This record gives sequence, C-alpha cells and structure tokens, in this order.
Amino acid sequence: MGNKERIFTKSFFLLFGGLLFTSLVMYALMSTVTEFATSLGTNATVAGLVSGIYIFGGLCSRVYSGNALGKKSWRKIALTFLTIHFLACLLYFLVNNVIFLIIVRFIHGVGFGASSNSIITLASAVLPKQRFGEAFGYLMLGTTIAVGLGPYVSGILYDNFSSVGCFVAASAFSATALICMFILDINKYDPKYSKSKKEKSEVIEVKVIQDNEISDDITIIDDNKEKEEIKERKNIKEKNSKTLEDTEINTNVGEDITEREEIKENEETEIKENNKENEIIKEKEDIKPENKKSYGIIEKVFEIGAIPISFTIALTSLGYVSILSFYRLYADEVKLTSAFSWFFILYSVVLVISRPIAGKIQDKNGDKLICVIGIIAQSVGLALIAHIPNTITVLICAVCAALGFGTLNSAATAIVTRKAPKSRSSYAISTLFIFCDATMGFGPALLGSFVSAKSGYAPVYYISSTN
Repeated sequence: MGNKERIFTKSFFLLFGGLLFTSLVMYALMSTVTEFATSLGTNATVAGLVSGIYIFGGLCSRVYSGNALGKKSWRKIALTFLTIHFLACLLYFLVNNVIFLIIVRFIHGVGFGASSNSIITLASAVLPKQRFGEAFGYLMLGTTIAVGLGPYVSGILYDNFSSVGCFVAASAFSATALICMFILDINKYDPKYSKSKKEKSEVIEVKVIQDNEISDDITIIDDNKEKEEIKERKNIKEKNSKTLEDTEINTNVGEDITEREEIKENEETEIKENNKENEIIKEKEDIKPENKKSYGIIEKVFEIGAIPISFTIALTSLGYVSILSFYRLYADEVKLTSAFSWFFILYSVVLVISRPIAGKIQDKNGDKLICVIGIIAQSVGLALIAHIPNTITVLICAVCAALGFGTLNSAATAIVTRKAPKSRSSYAISTLFIFCDATMGFGPALLGSFVSAKSGYAPVYYISSTN
C-alpha cells in the first residue's frame, strides 16, 4: 500500500472535529480565565493557579485513562469524559468566587484530560502507519487552529460580552466535540472489541461445525437402519448362524460410528487448544518481558520508553504556557495589546504551514533534527519579548513559538506512538501528556510567583526562555 494509504477518511474528520473543539474550549478559556480571576480580586499567583488547575485536573484523569483505555471500552471512556467536559462548561455560569472557580476548573480539566487522551489513542489506530507522521501532522492542525482561533475569539467575546460570552462559546464548542465522537464508530478501532467479536464468531463457527457433524452422523445411522431392515427381510428364513452374522455386522457398524465420533472430538479439542496457544503467543509479542519485570508497578501508569522525550517536551511547554496564561496582562503592561492580539493568529498560520512539512521531514530524516530546531527557536522567541518587547519581536516570537512548542508537540506524540508496542500505545500517549500537563498545571502558579509590582511580568519570560 505505502503512500497509497488514505489519510482523509470519515473517521479522520470526526477525530479532527473532536480534537479541534475540545482544544478550542481549552485555549479560549485559558487565555482569559486569569483576567477573569483577577477581576474577582486575586493576585497573579492565584490567577496562575486558576489557569493551571485545569491542566492539573487533566493530569489526574490522564493517569487514570492511560490504564483504563488499555482495559475498558474506548467508546465508554471517550463519551463519559466528554460529557463531564461539557457539563463543567455549564458550571462556569454559576461562579461567583475564586474558590468555586478553582473547583470548576479542576472538574473541567478532568473531563478534558481523558477526552483528549481517548482521541489521540484512537488516532493511533485510525491513521495509516506508513504515513503516520504526515497524517498526525494533519490531525494536529485541529489544535493549531484552536490555538489561534481560541484566544482571538475569547478576547473579542470577553471585551464585548464579559466572561459570559466566553462561557457560552466554550459550552457550544464542547457540545460539538461530544457530537463528533458520538457519531464516530469507536468500537471499529478498539482492539478489545475486535478481539471479543472475533472470539464470538469463532464460537459460532465451532457450533456450526459440530451441528454439521451431528447431522452427518444421524444420516449415517439412518442409512444403516434401512440396510439392516432390508437384510432382515431377505434373510428372515435363514438359519440361526446367519442371524448371528447380521448381529456382528450391526455391532461393527456401531463401533465404526463410535470411533469416528471420538476422532472428531479429539480433532475439535486440538483445534481449540491451538487457538488458545496462538492467542497467548500474540499477547506475549506485544509485551516487553524485561520492562514488565523491572517496572511492573510503574508501567500501570507510564510507558518507560516514552519518558525521555516526554520530559524534554515538558520543559518546552513551560515557555508556551507562560504566553498562554499571561500574554494579555503582559501586553497591557508593555502597551502592546494590538500586537499581542495577532500573536496566536500568526502562530496558527505558521503552524498550519510548518506542521505537515515537519511531519514529512520527520518521516524521512528522523526525529532529532525537528526536535533541535524547535527547542532553539522557542528559546530565542521568548528571550526577545522578555528583553526587547516591541511589535516586531512579538511577531517573531509567534513564529518561533510555532516552530518550537507547536511543532515539537506533534513530533513528540508521533515519536512515542510509533516507538511504543501496540498494546502500550495508550500508556505512551498518556505518559507524554502527563509530563506536559504537570508543567502546564503547576507552571502558571510557579511563574506567577515571580511577578511583582516592581518587576512586572517580564521575569515570567526571562525564566521560561532558559528552559
């Protein structure tokens, strides 16, 4: 098949819709919730906590969902947490203090974390393996569009309709994501469902075979009875010795039938045993015995092979969350509100162009080149807006951030998905997101602690550029 494998299928577009609209909720609210929190009378540290607690909630549900997706129905997990995600959006309308806001943000994050985990896990089964880097780049354009559109739309809504406008938009986005995943035939790609369906069909086939064999045996017995009756009528006047010979014939026929049934039963038993042995062998092929022995407890949450790249991407996500959480407050401080309003639009445009190209480069030339370029680009962009904040550096930073965290996030997901065993793909994806979520959850509160009346928000970008 190779390059002829299709990327743009019905399942792809439904996955794309689910990812796009769940991401829109996250970025639309995360870019304005700190401003909403400060309007309730909080400081920068608490506002950072309000922003980050959402990600921490996602971290908690990712820990659960990584294991659950390996054992339970993908459809059940996806729809359950997408429903939680939608209901949490409605709770924002009831918020009247910071404590309640933090609780709602946490619940909302729980819904988001497992939902996005389910979508990405599904993608590992839906997307063509030979073009996975390219296909995943196209899929992740959903988050790319959300990154640009979410903050831009929420900023306009917040400025014109206050927080209520943002909450209405978030609820609509969340409902649309839920509908997309409800329409998608998730069970078609769930290996647990496919295995169960295969076992049921095998049982039905065995029953059909048994019924056919029983029918054949009955036919043989009926034929034998007819022959016996004819023989009896022909030989009714014969001597007792002849009658004994007929009896011996009948006995031999009965013994032949019995032996035949025993042979068939033995064959059926051997087939069942061989099927069980093949299933055990297949299951063992997907498991790394050495990891299971060394990391039995750890592997219930993490995929060990995914930890190095996950840690690297976690550090770059700190720089990204510094922009996402505080850019509106920093823009107001340095009088660059107009320039920063275009930040995420430019970020998205660059990412739409660069991500598919980066995916093809990654498939052909390996992972290292993309990762090195991304890390350097992001560091340069953050350093520029920290030391020389002006319109030009803000736009340069947007391009660098797209080439940095934007490209690295997609590349890293492709790396951990491709390298993990098929049975461990959900754990690998969960591991990556857990590391990123931990940074993005605690990062805003940590970075907010460096803000003061004297220094302003510049230290946030000094620190994040060094990671």
